Amino acid sequence: MTPLTPAQKAARLLELHHASQPLVLINAWDAASAAMVEHCGLPAIATSSAAMANALGFPDGQYLPWADMLDAVARVCRAVKVPVTADIESGFASNVTALETSIQQIIDAGAVGVNLEDVMSANPALEDDGLQSDDLQNADAKSTGSKKPVSENRGSENADLQNAVPENRGPANTAPQNADHKTAAAKNAAFVRHGSPLFPLPVQIARIQAARRAAHAAGIHLVINARTDAYWQAGVEPAEAMRNTLERGKAYLTAGADCIFIPGLRHPDHIKTVIDHLSAAYLPADLSTSDPRNKDLRTNDLRLNDGTTNDLRSVHQDAVHQDAVHRVAPVNILAGPGVPSIPELAKLGVKRVSYGSGPHRAAMGLLRRMAEEARTSGTFKALTEGAVPYEEINGLFQR
Repeated sequence: MTPLTPAQKAARLLELHHASQPLVLINAWDAASAAMVEHCGLPAIATSSAAMANALGFPDGQYLPWADMLDAVARVCRAVKVPVTADIESGFASNVTALETSIQQIIDAGAVGVNLEDVMSANPALEDDGLQSDDLQNADAKSTGSKKPVSENRGSENADLQNAVPENRGPANTAPQNADHKTAAAKNAAFVRHGSPLFPLPVQIARIQAARRAAHAAGIHLVINARTDAYWQAGVEPAEAMRNTLERGKAYLTAGADCIFIPGLRHPDHIKTVIDHLSAAYLPADLSTSDPRNKDLRTNDLRLNDGTTNDLRSVHQDAVHQDAVHRVAPVNILAGPGVPSIPELAKLGVKRVSYGSGPHRAAMGLLRRMAEEARTSGTFKALTEGAVPYEEINGLFQR
């Protein structure tokens, strides 16, 4: 079987976001975990930035050196044949120029999708004074051909979004270092609020546009899963958090995102509200519209290496025809405690369910049980129950 080109993989990943059932992503952190997920029949692989950072000895939050992240993602991409979407947090970049470089590099590593979040990094090495006004105008002008400010290009209905999201000054939710791990787990299962501030909305719009621009230059429709932490932002009242989430989600889709990722969203009524609100104004990738990103779908994203377009065009048209009926904006829900089951999420219209750092932490939980059993009873139950046979795991790489 001929391997898919990057453009074909990107088209396949986009198609999976418009299927009748949610795209389920068991996030991987290395080649072995990715290969096992593919071996189990899942159609795509997502990486977890937290899991990758922890596995390589760094905390989450863009502290892992970018070169190491690229290398880890490249290893995952080489280990599997299915499309890979990489969690790159806010791109390990303090401005749009650096972000465009990051996008080009992650595509070169083999990824055809990214998580791009609106949380500003806590890593001082990535601090920035913020984009200057001319940077914002230039970013928008490149996407629209206009010299108008970002807010004007988005239309009057979004003109009030520039100051919609207040700065977050709340502390992160942490458990005492000496707390019993079961107590800490119970605390973590509760609703979590996060303390890092978000990029101002016009800045994040420019960042999404920059990512789309870089992907177009690379000749693929990179599937951008735009994450907003507005829903669980600390120091913001729940009603305002929901308003901010809806405003940001709509703006990100308009800027060129393909899916909106809202960690912390788990209540069925809230999930339905978000999907209904975003879908009401959602314009899916449609070859007949004048949206700049859809113009590129007619050209760069559908062109194979030999210059033909038919195969990929049919893939995109199938997705478009299906979504023209349903017009459901793809929303990504993070699996975890208190989250409805996948069948229940499907009924709500959820298009993507990801497991985040959960699989890696679950694996660490197994190691902890194994170590505790070795230290106490000296038996091997945790070691042997459910273990993948040597021949099976080794065989994943003999091809």
